[in-house]
Amino acid sequence: MTVSPNGRAEGPDRQRALEVLRIEGHDLRSPLANIRSYASMILARRDGLDPRIRRAAEIIVKNADRGLRLIDEWMDFLRSSYARLELSRTTCPIPAIARMALADEQQDFDQKGVRVETEFDESIPPVEIDPARVRQAIAALLTAARRRAPEGSTIYLRTRRAGDRIRIEVEDNGPRPSREEADLFYDAEFQMLAHRRMEPGLEMALARAVAEAHGGKAGAEPVEGGAIHHLELPLST
Repeated sequence: MTVSPNGRAEGPDRQRALEVLRIEGHDLRSPLANIRSYASMILARRDGLDPRIRRAAEIIVKNADRGLRLIDEWMDFLRSSYARLELSRTTCPIPAIARMALADEQQDFDQKGVRVETEFDESIPPVEIDPARVRQAIAALLTAARRRAPEGSTIYLRTRRAGDRIRIEVEDNGPRPSREEADLFYDAEFQMLAHRRMEPGLEMALARAVAEAHGGKAGAEPVEGGAIHHLELPLST
């Protein structure tokens, strides 16, 4: 196998691996997508539907959606080990994407009783990014901070300019991590084992992969009273 300096497979080996992943993703998604489709057909009925059947169909749809999302994230995670994630770029303002990511997570913050304050530098010029992937990456940082944040506390979401880069920060006031612990925030296996679930590890590993695909980076650092999770994206490509 030919391996590039960044540890990724190259040439025919990479193409073969990516094609295998494409087949795996298709075959894993298809059964769940069909289950979801038929459950949605039941929910679409306009005549009287037994409330127990409706509730069962709603649970089927909810869990199918979660399974499909996990499959997509797992496939993206595996692909990122062979090649940078594919991006669909368009020119967007970063503060607007950060607001949408926060809106995606707001209900979970409300349920935990955690406030989010925002500090957006509106003077940052729009940049060419994949808005869906950057939104997903910011949401991952928000979710990680929410997991660490005590009930009733406040999290800060910021966007600011840092030289020739845009820095997106999420600061929590959970337990102050050591430098070594902060370095593991984006380690998929460590986070999966720590939480005994796939989602935390996949979300953070993909956030890093999204930043790197844009030519940026992701990281975390201990601060007085908590931790800062951050993404850095170049101002120009």
